[in-house]
Amino acid sequence: HLLIITGRPDKAMAEGERVLELDPYNSLFQSLAAAVFLLAHRYDDAIAHARSAQRTNVDDPVAHTLLQVSFFMKGMYEEAFAEWKAWWNVRLYGNHDIAEALERGHAEAGFTGAMRQATEAWSKVVYERSEPWYLALAYVMAGDNERALEWLEKGFEFHDPNMSYLGFPSFDRLRT
Repeated sequence: HLLIITGRPDKAMAEGERVLELDPYNSLFQSLAAAVFLLAHRYDDAIAHARSAQRTNVDDPVAHTLLQVSFFMKGMYEEAFAEWKAWWNVRLYGNHDIAEALERGHAEAGFTGAMRQATEAWSKVVYERSEPWYLALAYVMAGDNERALEWLEKGFEFHDPNMSYLGFPSFDRLRT
């Protein structure tokens, strides 16, 4: 994990292969392998490993996140939407306002509309959930880079532990 977030994907991949040999049914290890491939822009491999993680643990939130980003980067927006929907059902403990906003936005304007409406509903409760990095990710996918940057600033301010994942390719849209 440390190798992934410190930008050493080759070493992370070698360690990941060894760990998967020792414990091939560990969903966290499968998800971390998916993260290595995601950071290397090898989305099909990331998807395969995240799906393996889900076979062991269908509600694995890390696998859902990696699938969201991989599908988004491949332009597979319906699949990304399905993963966001599944993730929100697991992660947000039945917050119906967000789930309804997601569905309504999707019906009105597809994936981007779903992300816009869900992030607006989500931003009203995120302080309670302490997940500004995830909200920034959702805003990037909604095409709202300004709001994504605002939430990344909040993530830095609140010491969101997910800030170490700014290397995700979805955040490339914010780099200039």
